[in-house]
Amino acid sequence: MLQSMRENMKGPTAKIVVGVAVAAMVLFGVESLFVNSVGGSEVATVNGEDVSEIELLRAIEQQKNRLRQQFDLDETSDMLNDDRLRTPALMNLVRQKALHHAASEQGMNVSPSIVKAELAKAFTRDGEFNKAQLNNYIAAYGYTPATLAQSEANAYVLRQLFNGVSQTEFVTQAEMDAMAAIAGQKRSFATIEISRSLVEDKVTVTDEEIAQYYQANEAQFTEPEKVALEYVEVTIADLAKTQNVSDKELKAEYDREQQEFQGGTEYRVSHILIESADDSAAKIAEISAKLKEGQAFADLAKEYSDDLGSKALGGELGLMVEGAFPAEFEEAAKALSAGNVSAPVVTDAGTHFIRLDEKVVVEPESFESRKEALAAMLREQKASVAYLEKIQVLEEVSFGASDLSATASALGVPVKSTDLFARGRGTGIAANTVIANAAFAEDVYAQGQNSQVLEVEGSRAFVVRLKQKVPATVQPLEDVKESITQQITQTKVINELQTLAADVVIAIEKGEKPEVVAEEGEYSFNNYEGVERSNTDVDFMVSREAFSLPRPDAKSPAVTTVNGAEGLTVVVLSEVVDGDVDNLPKEQRDAMEQQLRNQLASGAVESFENRVFEGAKYKLK
Repeated sequence: MLQSMRENMKGPTAKIVVGVAVAAMVLFGVESLFVNSVGGSEVATVNGEDVSEIELLRAIEQQKNRLRQQFDLDETSDMLNDDRLRTPALMNLVRQKALHHAASEQGMNVSPSIVKAELAKAFTRDGEFNKAQLNNYIAAYGYTPATLAQSEANAYVLRQLFNGVSQTEFVTQAEMDAMAAIAGQKRSFATIEISRSLVEDKVTVTDEEIAQYYQANEAQFTEPEKVALEYVEVTIADLAKTQNVSDKELKAEYDREQQEFQGGTEYRVSHILIESADDSAAKIAEISAKLKEGQAFADLAKEYSDDLGSKALGGELGLMVEGAFPAEFEEAAKALSAGNVSAPVVTDAGTHFIRLDEKVVVEPESFESRKEALAAMLREQKASVAYLEKIQVLEEVSFGASDLSATASALGVPVKSTDLFARGRGTGIAANTVIANAAFAEDVYAQGQNSQVLEVEGSRAFVVRLKQKVPATVQPLEDVKESITQQITQTKVINELQTLAADVVIAIEKGEKPEVVAEEGEYSFNNYEGVERSNTDVDFMVSREAFSLPRPDAKSPAVTTVNGAEGLTVVVLSEVVDGDVDNLPKEQRDAMEQQLRNQLASGAVESFENRVFEGAKYKLK
């Protein structure tokens, strides 16, 4: 789950999440996004445990954010359709519930302190805990602090469960031998290259052939029908530019912020952790002595600390989040002055040397520094209200109207138009699926009516109307004659090359030597001895085919052909020598063993998941 958080809170996705959260909180309150609409209804039960509608909606939204980030999708993309994502998201939740039930039956659990620490890491950016981002995440996905912590606890348990399953796998010597035989394999082969230049001059294309091709493939040369739209548009961004915000409103909003402002003191800390062990007392004494001698805290952390997460950073933990560290740790850190190091502090995690790097008293921003941001926020809030009013006007005035002039006048916006575009090939607003679909819908395309109000990305609204329609047309033969000639020529050249290559293969299968066949046909000949898979001196396509051929024998040579830009190549495999694990460098051998172990572990986890899921009792509602 935390990896999902980190991915979802980066780049454009973070803006989407924060935007959704702010809008929801401004209009309806923190829990509005999901809670008010779902009423706690269940969509499935798994081994007696409910899967709620809010969990499903949250899973769908998280999947949307992953898709947005991975494919840079427009909000209207069909890949982000709720109905399309609902079933896979629900089944994934069912699997998770079943797996967590299996883990619970084995007594697996996680302490609240670990969950707090994991959440603190997830919302730490550049070494600083970002409370605002945590709150935005909670609001955007319909969590409460408690349900977020429970969700992370469940995810943590599943990670430990999967780790336990995967670590049971091991690699046998036989598996290593089989892998090395393939990975280190060497092959010897010859190539006979039949160049295009040998047949191109012999190929001719007649006008009759061109005409026949044109008639037989008319659809290939048909320009699709196109339309152009005229439209009126209302956007929150444009409306925000026209909104006025008074100094009184700014001051009132600033005062409201100050009332909600929670000040306090922030502590940035570093530590050296020594986990309990037989030699821990000696290590603690050694570190204490070196600190007294004045040795650098960061250097000692890199040398001694058992906290792998902060060790490389010289022990830096960043901002100390209240409740995320043991009470003894927090108490000792708060008692320090900036730059000082504590005496050894014993906690359940081990013994800590704590350095207070910085102590900052959080003060509210001044009115002047907040004024511009507050004005922008209030303008957008007013624009959101005006936007809803404009949509109502847009709908009422445009309905049944014979054009868009009255609508544009009522809204105080111009009538705009698109260029001609074919179905699925629009640019500008016509590239948007909602607009493009409306353009070819019955009411707009066939009946010439104004469209319904079309909302795009929740902040822009349109009404569109057909301006121009251009029927599908077949391009004249003269305009496409050159293209047809090239296509026919290409087909004939390939056919000629394949005929020559077939003769070469027949000759070799009859027992003739490749170099003799190449000389007789005046083809280019090359011989490759002991080629490895990673060899870059051989054309990639040729090498791939050579390593795909079956092992040759005296009666049945292994032969294939490879298409290339310059012609056809006949590949004749003569020898295969398997790799030997003992001949591999240690680094390569270790990497191969790790790769095998990872593959086996992945298979074991998948098999375990499937068994648990098959044995689960679940019901979809």
